[in-house]
Amino acid sequence: MLEIVESLIPTNIDFTTALLIIVLCAFIDILSPGVLAITAYILLIQKEKLKSSLIVFLLSTQVCYFITGILIYLGVGPILGFIEGMM
Repeated sequence: MLEIVESLIPTNIDFTTALLIIVLCAFIDILSPGVLAITAYILLIQKEKLKSSLIVFLLSTQVCYFITGILIYLGVGPILGFIEGMM
């Protein structure tokens, strides 16, 4: 699994370029309709429990991203098959 990921990364890429690509991907992900819609719903509709709703949403989102990252890093076969099928 690690060899597959390493083969996709160019060998002449420096740290700042890699970091810029990661930040750009994170920014694009933040702009997804689901994240924007849920955040707008929490900010506009649930004003009486704004802090708790935002904290729960952000924590659940980050936990899901973390678990997905760990599963991909550990090389879970079905996840890799699904990702490769999308490309």
